[in-house]
Amino acid sequence: MRLSKKRRDGVTQNYCDFKNGKEKRMAFADGVTCRIRDLWLIAGICGLVFAGIGSISAHESKPKGDKLVTAVPLPKGQKIALDGLLDEPIWRVAIPGTDFIQRELEYGAPATQESEFRFCFDEETLYVGIRCFDDQPSGIRMPTGRSERDMNAGDVVNIFIDSRHDHRTGYKLSVSPSGMRSDNSRYNDYLRDDSWDGFWWAESRIDSLGWTAEMRVPFKNFRFEQLESHTWGLQIERKVARLYEQSFWKQRDLDDGRFIRMSKLAHLVGFEGIRTGRRVEIVPYGLAGLARSDATSTSSTKETGFDIKYAVTPGLTLDATLNPDFAQVDADLDEVNLTRFPTRFAELRPFFVEGNNAFLTPIELFYSRRIGGRTDILGGGKVSGKIGPYTVGAIAARTGDWTYFGLEDDDASKEDATFGILRLKRDIFS
Repeated sequence: MRLSKKRRDGVTQNYCDFKNGKEKRMAFADGVTCRIRDLWLIAGICGLVFAGIGSISAHESKPKGDKLVTAVPLPKGQKIALDGLLDEPIWRVAIPGTDFIQRELEYGAPATQESEFRFCFDEETLYVGIRCFDDQPSGIRMPTGRSERDMNAGDVVNIFIDSRHDHRTGYKLSVSPSGMRSDNSRYNDYLRDDSWDGFWWAESRIDSLGWTAEMRVPFKNFRFEQLESHTWGLQIERKVARLYEQSFWKQRDLDDGRFIRMSKLAHLVGFEGIRTGRRVEIVPYGLAGLARSDATSTSSTKETGFDIKYAVTPGLTLDATLNPDFAQVDADLDEVNLTRFPTRFAELRPFFVEGNNAFLTPIELFYSRRIGGRTDILGGGKVSGKIGPYTVGAIAARTGDWTYFGLEDDDASKEDATFGILRLKRDIFS
């Protein structure tokens, strides 16, 4: 194709000459070149590409050939005694999930040690029953450490749940043969937030067949829409440390590497009439103390405050605090930093942990430990959660010296500041 210009009737026109044996010319208005044809071609290709991408969701509601297990409702009057024995009648009624597939050592082969799991529920609580068969119960490994790293060095079962079924967020609950527990939350499909700390219970037992575990998880731990029936994403992982074997209920792709993707889970169905429980929690506190020094002078301390948590919707939570008390939070470990970069400590303060992943970005733009780092937090409010495809996070906090509303002198060394953070993001291909 060749571009040429000719002047005709006092007007300059652009021509495209196509080399196809004959010369064909297309005239365009002045200022428009023949490359408009190329642009149409590029636009058409882009349209096809984006149409194809748009038709692919993160994962289908009911993908063909996907695994599925059904949770059964707990009959009225029947209770689960959390002892790890799996001797309640409901565990004989629930249909188990089985047929685990190895990822290591022999990819795609059936697991050498069979596993079964069952789900049941009442209005406010999810119950999980796990049976891990083992032909050498004496070889089951149970590390004595308390950290998650120590726990994963032994036998363990990991449960991944996508309660919103948005294929991007979820939770991980882990239990070991010794009854150790760990958990974290998931966001952006495969990233994890270790600061999330759910409240749930588990008991384990070792017997002649292997080991068992029972879990009681209140629905308050999860975020989900209020629907008549629910479909959740689900994946179960079992590690047998003695054999270096890692198996999954739904076979994983090797391309995923070490990541567990929320977009590639199987399904847990059967939930009807469930709810997240109490919508409002108020936790007040009061503290008073008296100290005497040098046998002559005495000083008194007094603190008061409260925390409020309110579920605005099943997927959106409002947290408010006044003079929060973080005395129960684990202290940071001492660390010697000889670099020019500041040390980043994990966020463990309850007010900031709720919905923390709404503020996490690939490049760190917000570090919550800066709030209250050199002073007291007088009060604050936070909204976090999801509204349809939108994830919302907003924080407002005031710091300074808690002076009991002016009854005591202000400490000028404490930072007096107001913080405000807002983030809104939208799921595109889910």
